[in-house]
Amino acid sequence: MLIYVVRHGQTDWNAERRLQGQKDIPLNAIGREQARLNGIDLAEILKVEGIAFDFVASPLTRTRQTMEIMRTAMGIDPGATAPTSVSSRFPSATGKASRSRN
Repeated sequence: MLIYVVRHGQTDWNAERRLQGQKDIPLNAIGREQARLNGIDLAEILKVEGIAFDFVASPLTRTRQTMEIMRTAMGIDPGATAPTSVSSRFPSATGKASRSRN
């Protein structure tokens, strides 16, 4: 079994370096383009013609948008997928700025 893990595209909160946790923040324009380009790249890597894939995404909007945009860019039906993965929960930190990585 081969597993590829793709992180969701950028949101406005990512750009502001704010922790999202379970807060349902959608992708911004950059994130939607990141997802599209990742779908094109993944399709090229996998040569998706005739190959069946399982896709898993959390129920959060940003992760489902990323999956659906990638699937469309790969030339396959965006389809619905069961929400079986959940993002990290940081209730007391949600919305706060993260520390610099410097």
